[in-house]
Amino acid sequence: MKNWPSQAKVITIISMVVAVAAIAALLLDLALGWSKTSSPNYDDPTPTTSRVENPASTSVIAPPSTTQTSTPGTPTATDTSAPQSTESSYAFISDWNDGAANKTNLAFEFVDWLTGEAAVEMYMQDFPGISAEDAELMTQEAGYIRNVNPELRWFTTTDSSAYYLPDDNLVNKLVSYDTFKLMMLPAIDAKDDWLTFVEVTTSSDMIVKIEWAYRP
Repeated sequence: MKNWPSQAKVITIISMVVAVAAIAALLLDLALGWSKTSSPNYDDPTPTTSRVENPASTSVIAPPSTTQTSTPGTPTATDTSAPQSTESSYAFISDWNDGAANKTNLAFEFVDWLTGEAAVEMYMQDFPGISAEDAELMTQEAGYIRNVNPELRWFTTTDSSAYYLPDDNLVNKLVSYDTFKLMMLPAIDAKDDWLTFVEVTTSSDMIVKIEWAYRP
């Protein structure tokens, strides 16, 4: 005949099993709870551990500084003044004198150099009684250089002035300031209207360019 455990032992064993089951259940609940708090909840569309910040609340763009800075040698203000205009005309260089700082002052007698019908018309106006045929004959080769204002106008050379004078083949070449003076000043003194007839470009009271003008 088998020896069955006593009723007291059975009760003790059952109590122990229930206690172990309770502890296991508690441990399982703790494990599940830790997993929920440390992992994102994919069932909930709202993230629990991340937050999208409003860009305006996390980044600030500073407005442009009202303090103006500049690099040495760089203008800080825009120059709104208009560039100096230039004027070109034919003229005889009639006089000269030394200017300041190795510059030269030149006196110009401005003229109109007319060709074609304009030359014939003005020639007949200036020489009443001449026929149109004779006026055309007088102007057809070299045109008509007309001076209605003999007043001299003075202009000054600059470091950037350009000078063009003829070479031996009567072709204009760019020459230096010293070469220009060497050739032109004696011609002015001698009243040589061949070399002193030029096209001059000026800006204000300064000479931009002097270019010898060939006349047939």
